[in-house]
Amino acid sequence: MSLRVLALVFVALATASAAKADDWLPLRIGVFSSGSMMCSAFALTKTKALVHAQCYSMMPMDIRVRPAGIPLSDSGDIYYANRIVYHPDRDYKKQQNEFAIVTLDREIKTENDQKLPTIAKSGSTPTAGQTCNSIQKIYSTTSSMYNGGVDMKHISLKVIDSAQCASSCGTSFTSDFICAEVTTSNDSSYPMYQPDNGSPLVCGKEIFGIATPEIYCSSNLSTPSSAVFAYRKIASLGDFVRQE
Repeated sequence: MSLRVLALVFVALATASAAKADDWLPLRIGVFSSGSMMCSAFALTKTKALVHAQCYSMMPMDIRVRPAGIPLSDSGDIYYANRIVYHPDRDYKKQQNEFAIVTLDREIKTENDQKLPTIAKSGSTPTAGQTCNSIQKIYSTTSSMYNGGVDMKHISLKVIDSAQCASSCGTSFTSDFICAEVTTSNDSSYPMYQPDNGSPLVCGKEIFGIATPEIYCSSNLSTPSSAVFAYRKIASLGDFVRQE
């Protein structure tokens, strides 16, 4: 099957105006198959996106980019994958390095020329207590052939230190991960579970992590209604995410 027939669905809902001046919210991007959202993704550049590799095990798929404000019944702009590059050390059985970079057939159009967060420099990490942003799947009362009753929403999280992370995530936690606690959990629309595979962790103007099934964490660190999410550090993927 050719790459042009592959379906990736990018639901990119850019809402930069809601962010603080020093915070660049990630595009809301979802990978869909036959109208159902399989996982999240994020844009590395205007033409490349980092996704969870298993999203490409289901066919057919397509890529849709939807600006903010349009109804869920509108598919938005449709893109196609010209190329898919999997991580060279991908291990499906161990669920390790399950990442792929997808090259799109043209540049993603962003609202009001929104700039994309940049990849964090090697060795750089957000500080404990720093507020960051990510993407969470939410279930909508509106369902159509374009969304399957699923929408995505920006969430605000607070980075926690390594000791707290290890306590919450157990032996699966290593220095390759960052943990953050949801700080907006009083909103009942936020599910209290790990973000969809592929959701980014953006702090300030940099992408520091990506949600992955390699690790899961318990909650109840600060408050009973909170949730702790683990993200694989982008820096741990090395040159793979920095390829031109």
